[in-house]
Amino acid sequence: VNTKIHDYFKKEFSHPNIILEEVLEKKNGRFRQLVILFFNGLVYRETEKRKLKFGGVNKPPQPKWIYLLKHATFSVASRSKALKYLARWAETYLFIEKDYDYLFRKYRPNLVFCASIYSRGLDFVLIKAAKRFGVLSVSMPKSWDTVGRLFFAAPSDVFILNNEHMREDIVKDQLIPRNSIYVSGFPQFDIYAKKKEYLTKEQFCASTGLSPSKPIVLYASEGAWTHWDDLYLDELIEKHDILCEYNLILRPHFSDLHLKRYHRFKEYAWVYVDDKNIKMSYMFGDKWDPTAENMEWLAQVISVSDVVITFVSTFALDAMAFW
Repeated sequence: VNTKIHDYFKKEFSHPNIILEEVLEKKNGRFRQLVILFFNGLVYRETEKRKLKFGGVNKPPQPKWIYLLKHATFSVASRSKALKYLARWAETYLFIEKDYDYLFRKYRPNLVFCASIYSRGLDFVLIKAAKRFGVLSVSMPKSWDTVGRLFFAAPSDVFILNNEHMREDIVKDQLIPRNSIYVSGFPQFDIYAKKKEYLTKEQFCASTGLSPSKPIVLYASEGAWTHWDDLYLDELIEKHDILCEYNLILRPHFSDLHLKRYHRFKEYAWVYVDDKNIKMSYMFGDKWDPTAENMEWLAQVISVSDVVITFVSTFALDAMAFW
């Protein structure tokens, strides 16, 4: 972990066979940053094109000349297999990063498991070190949308993916051999299959202030990506009197939880704003770190709901686990 390890994290992973190691964050010079930018662009899809042209969630669009320059460069470069193999050669023989070699000498691992190769941070350097030390490396990209966003210039030996679509993407864009890829499903959904005990609807409603006689609608926000979705709630409540016949569970998104957009709906009866079971932490870039208890509670919330409403979100897949 390249930041201070919080006490709650130490408690959750307290085990005789687990060692938490704080490491310094790697800093790259200007030239190295430009090289990484070019290597990243060796996978260039429509999503990245639109992100350059129109901007991202919290980023404005690039100036037109920068967009045109990057678009022209990456549109051509991303089609070249030779450039991709050259990038991997350069990462192996030119940009030899030994920042974390001491961990291999200290622990002498048999395997390196990486869960965030997309971030190109600690995991990326560890994979390169593992190859030099002759240690097998395994990556599990944490989401379906992380295998086609940038080029993995230093890939692991083995990839574990969520589904077959990701396999096709990683073979085509990342040039990973099929025999190095395994499909396991979504590990974050294991909690839904393994959880055996759930509150009854009556028990759940008693703990959340909802009515056990009304169906439950779970409204799950996509946060910064749909920062206007609280306006739909105003219309459902004020114009369509949804609370006369239904309970509402409002689930804020971690990306804008701090704005408390749903807080004003707490004044209504038969509304439960589920904002106390989302663990925020500055240990991670997106500031979100769901605990085991958070995941257990989310399983409970989805299971008791009759309908789930969401926008452009993989939360729909979570709901399907209970279908």
